[in-house]
Amino acid sequence: MSGLGSDPVRRGFGSEFAGIRPLNFLDDFHSVDWKATARTGIMMTKEYYLERENPIVLLIDVFTLHNSDGSKDATTLLKELWSMLEDHRLSANPLGLVLCDQLNVIVMITPSPGLANRERIAEALLAHVPMADEIIV
Repeated sequence: MSGLGSDPVRRGFGSEFAGIRPLNFLDDFHSVDWKATARTGIMMTKEYYLERENPIVLLIDVFTLHNSDGSKDATTLLKELWSMLEDHRLSANPLGLVLCDQLNVIVMITPSPGLANRERIAEALLAHVPMADEIIV
């Protein structure tokens, strides 16, 4: 049952109209489409697409950062990542992290909302990304 909320085309409570279907005994009577009911003679209900925040997954190639020799691009990337982690407006969005090198996944943090997950991401960046301790304060 936990996977039902993760389907992007799953029906649920939201604001974007998905369609009309016959009413069943589990439906709320507030969702009855009275015009469709009058037209068809069958109790009909309105359905809406389930609203949810889209997860953000950061994929970082640590091998490239290790071999960048302190380049401006790597520094700019880390500064932008840190500002995104600190942005409280994005705290409701599920955020995840995948750190990899040429052959292996080093760290994988599944997307979830909240400050605790962002702290885990910051700790992983500090532990595995070069120059992160100089940039992230």
